[in-house]
Amino acid sequence: MKIWLAITTFIVFHFHIKNDLSGLEFLNGTWKVEDKEHYEIWEIGENGELSGYTCNLLVGGSKDTVETIARKIRDNQISYETTVPNQNDRQNCSVYFKPENKILLLI
Repeated sequence: MKIWLAITTFIVFHFHIKNDLSGLEFLNGTWKVEDKEHYEIWEIGENGELSGYTCNLLVGGSKDTVETIARKIRDNQISYETTVPNQNDRQNCSVYFKPENKILLLI
């Protein structure tokens, strides 16, 4: 999962230079975490922004939503927004990628 986060964060950072989400269209669809019943589902909205959710597939086929997620342009910056039902009083958490940040380190 850390590798996937690092790759998508790099891609977001790369396309942030243009302040444009068009380079992230490949995320559209359903992504499965290898060896787990954990999925990330992305959809492209009419405005070109990405939104979706992560979920676990439970026995019997029902879904347990883990978080809602979005990639948006806010204040001329690309943001990654997430809301987790059992964290942060269900408040949205946003991370902004700024063009002056040349290096992004994830541990």
